[in-house]
Amino acid sequence: MTGTWDDIVVGSGPAGACVARVLAESGRRVLLVERGRTVSEPPGSHLRNRPENRDDPDGWFAAVDDYLDLIDPEVPEAGLPAASTTSIVGGSGILWTNNCPRAVEGVDRPGVLDEDEWETAYNGAERLLGVRRDEFADSRRATAIRVALAAPLEGQGRELEQLPLAGRRLSHDHIHYIAPADVLASTDVTVEQMTGTAERIAIDGGQVVGVHVDDELVHARHVVLTTGAVDAPLLLWRSGIEHPAIGRRLSFHPVLTTQVVLAEGST
Repeated sequence: MTGTWDDIVVGSGPAGACVARVLAESGRRVLLVERGRTVSEPPGSHLRNRPENRDDPDGWFAAVDDYLDLIDPEVPEAGLPAASTTSIVGGSGILWTNNCPRAVEGVDRPGVLDEDEWETAYNGAERLLGVRRDEFADSRRATAIRVALAAPLEGQGRELEQLPLAGRRLSHDHIHYIAPADVLASTDVTVEQMTGTAERIAIDGGQVVGVHVDDELVHARHVVLTTGAVDAPLLLWRSGIEHPAIGRRLSFHPVLTTQVVLAEGST
C-alpha cells in the first residue's frame, strides 16, 4: 500500500466498518486493515445469511463456535473462563445476533452523554447499521409474547416495544442480516481494505505515523483501533504505549438464551 493514508482503521467489525465509512464519506482516504481470514462471501457478510443457516436458524449458534478462540483456556473460574476473541474479516459483525435495543437511562445506560447526544449517536448508529423496528410485527411468537405480557407489564407501568433489528425481511421466512460488508456497500465512497496482521502502531517523535502490517510499514496521519476490548490493549502494549489503564476494568457479560412456552398447543 503506497503513499500516506489519511486514516487507517484497524479491525473490520461493525465499529471499524462504521468508522471507516464515516471517515470516507467526509472525503478522507481510508484504509481498513483486518488480520483475519475470509469466512463468508462476500467478505464480511453475515454467516446467518448462508442458505443452510437461513433454513436452520438454530444451527447458526453452533456455527458461531467455530470462529471463537478462547483467550486463555487455562483461566480459573474466578477469572473470565469463557472470554473469547475472533480474527475474521467482518469480526463479530458476521456472528452477532443483530438485536439493537437502546440502553435505558437509569438501568444500563452510562451517564457519559446528555440526552440529545445519546439521541444523535443512536440515530447515526442505527442509520449505518440499517436498524428497523417492524420486522417481527407479524411474528406469531412475538404476538403471543405481547399478549401474555401486556397486562402484567401495564400493571407495573411498563410497556412492550418491538425489538430493533439490524436486518430486513426478504420473505415470510427469511431475513437478511446486516454485517460490515453491508455497511461499506451502502455508500458511494470507497474504503480500501487490506488483510494482514497489524503488528504494532508506528510512532516517531511521539506522533503516530502509521501501522506495521506484517513486514510493511503503512503510513497514515491517523490510526483508529476498533479491535475490541482485548485486542486493542494488546496492540497498544506491543507498540510501546504503556499506561496503567490499558487492559484494566474488563468485565464479563454472560449470556443465557432460552425459550418459554406461554401456552401449550398455541400456534
